[in-house]
Amino acid sequence: MILIDTNIIVYLLIEGDHTEAAQELRRRDPDWHSEAFLMVEFTNVLAASVAAKRMNLALAQLFLVEDAKLRAAAPALTQSLAEALARV
Repeated sequence: MILIDTNIIVYLLIEGDHTEAAQELRRRDPDWHSEAFLMVEFTNVLAASVAAKRMNLALAQLFLVEDAKLRAAAPALTQSLAEALARV
């Protein structure tokens, strides 16, 4: 079990310099846990990325669809990210 920070989720979902490392971490230990506040932080990362022109609005909106699924699962996120997502 690993307590996951928002940045790891960002690296896993948004292709970048650390995506491969995040994928490897997920392969080594898929039992990820996090605080529900991760969803708020993830939304802030998307907004900042659009403001800095590192991501266009359409792509950020696609990620927000996934974010909505994560928010629905948020009460269970402290148990297991995989289990929480399976309930959505």
